[in-house]
Amino acid sequence: MEQMPFDGIVIELDPAFKRAFEHREKWDESAMQPFIDDLLNTEWEKFTDNFMLLNVSSDMDWFNDDHWKTILHNIKLHAKAVKTAGFKGIVFDPEQYGTPLWNYSQALHRDTRSYAEYCEEARRRGARWMEAVQAVKPDMVILNYYQFTAFRGFLDQADGTGAGLEERLGKSHYALYLPFLNGMLDAAGPDVVFIDGNESAYYYVKQADFERAYVDIRQRYLPLVAEENRAKYLDQVQVGSSVYLNGVFGAREVRAKALGSFLTPQYRRSLCEHNVYHALHTANEYVWCYNDTGVIDWWSGNLPYGTLEAVLAAQHKYANGLPLGFSSQPFVAAREMQMDYQEVTRKNIFPRTATIHRVTGDPSAPAIDGRLDDPIWQQVRPLADFSPRGIDMKIELEARTTAQVTWDEEHLYVALTCYEPNIAGMSLKAGEDHDEEIWRAESVEIFIAPDDGEDGYPFRHFMVNPKNVHWDAIWTGIRETELSWNADWHSRVNVGEDRWTAEVALPWAVIGGTPALGEKRRGNLSRNRSAAPRETSSWSQMWKLFAEVEYFGTWVFDE
Repeated sequence: MEQMPFDGIVIELDPAFKRAFEHREKWDESAMQPFIDDLLNTEWEKFTDNFMLLNVSSDMDWFNDDHWKTILHNIKLHAKAVKTAGFKGIVFDPEQYGTPLWNYSQALHRDTRSYAEYCEEARRRGARWMEAVQAVKPDMVILNYYQFTAFRGFLDQADGTGAGLEERLGKSHYALYLPFLNGMLDAAGPDVVFIDGNESAYYYVKQADFERAYVDIRQRYLPLVAEENRAKYLDQVQVGSSVYLNGVFGAREVRAKALGSFLTPQYRRSLCEHNVYHALHTANEYVWCYNDTGVIDWWSGNLPYGTLEAVLAAQHKYANGLPLGFSSQPFVAAREMQMDYQEVTRKNIFPRTATIHRVTGDPSAPAIDGRLDDPIWQQVRPLADFSPRGIDMKIELEARTTAQVTWDEEHLYVALTCYEPNIAGMSLKAGEDHDEEIWRAESVEIFIAPDDGEDGYPFRHFMVNPKNVHWDAIWTGIRETELSWNADWHSRVNVGEDRWTAEVALPWAVIGGTPALGEKRRGNLSRNRSAAPRETSSWSQMWKLFAEVEYFGTWVFDE
């Protein structure tokens, strides 16, 4: 790996030790030691700037001191691992996988504590977290995948009078991230270095994109920094940049979001060189390169045509003060093609409609055992097969999924059959307990809105995986979920040789009440397939995300 054109790598110490806000249990230092020993026994030669990854997946309570005693204990151990291994610092991934940690509108105490109170607490906790880190390693380098660049949409307002800015921030998905960052700056000693990694550079296609980001980070985000921290920000926050190889080379599962899908192989190589070159020119020190595993794998050398050559060429030109030597116009044109394709595809997605027939007489309602051998399922006609997402640019799916739906006065019954030619390759690693992130591996999902209203909100969302682990929530608006909502519903699953099946009973009491005959409700069913190639599909086709309520189908409840 050290033969590759990098100065270091980012590693997880271990999946058990990667959560920046782990509060359920204190980490055991002796359990961490074998992983640290592996690093100490590695004979590093070229890699001088290595980092350890932390993410923010957590349902911690900002106001719970016991939670924070555990969090601070754990982050000190993580900082110690960084220091002991001789690494430069921490890569901090602020993306909210699962529980919306930064979102005030979904905060645990939002009904009793104001946004201002939450901001004050998040800032105080940010300072304590930073103090714990630097108590162990005073010269810690913290590379945030995105720091103040998370607030790109607020720049114009921040540049002006700021009128209404706090209200807008309070409604944003990252409302509490801003005060937490200011808390980190409050406590940061003079030797701490922050890097705004600017993950948005994943999608840049012009030199001006990179240059604008540099100016934004160095100057235009200053109004969002607490006044007392602005000098420190200018001294200790560096501009970073990113290169996303799956996007550049069109090697994403979501292919229509990958610009490289609209370029020839030669132009993909040129786009890679272009983005590495301009990222190097506009970063103070660090450019980080990210790729999803599978199609692109530096460790095995499984790289798309021209990847290594493009990175080396960009580094050579940058180091020797040479011009890039070609225009970005083909990439700009490809971006326009991509946008046109997405717009046309969106307009050609038409929600489905199905009649859902009621259980009457014999056969009776199904026993919920996951086997789908009840007489009722022999009578209920399957819905149309699941379709791939519009954004995936797929015509056919590798694995078929079907569903049957029926109802009685007490329940809505759903039977899902997930055909799988590679049962052994099916991933069950994500989620062991209720409301954990089971959508990251094999799972199925059910959506139903209480009525056939125009906007579809609020709607209920249920999920189950082949281990019969449940997830449920209410969506009250776009990106607004109540994860604390837990319904009483039942399911069973069965895993066979070439498929797995799920049988679900949802009480009408938790999904809007028993429908009248002829009543319409919005709904959808979907599957996350985990075996290669990973696929995302649904009964009523969606564009990108399962929770896009505008693409839900219509169910008509009848005899």
